[in-house]
Amino acid sequence: MTDERLEEIRKTSFSIPAVRELLVELDRLNNFKPTPEQINNLPEPLRKYIHDLETLCDPAYIMQGNARLSEENELLRLKIKDIKNEY
Repeated sequence: MTDERLEEIRKTSFSIPAVRELLVELDRLNNFKPTPEQINNLPEPLRKYIHDLETLCDPAYIMQGNARLSEENELLRLKIKDIKNEY
């Protein structure tokens, strides 16, 4: 990186709210999980591509099941923690 570019970056000031807004948006995008309805609303070629990827990557839906079980396990652990905190 050139010294000129570094100086240009130093001169640029980002407001704290703008940075927070970007971080919130980044977090939202990183945690995005499309719903079946959203996928079904995609154009047919894209829907077929996603379906084919899913079929090729996890033909027996083992990974999908494991992911679902992992999420369920985490939710149950949180529920148990909440119940313990009540007593």
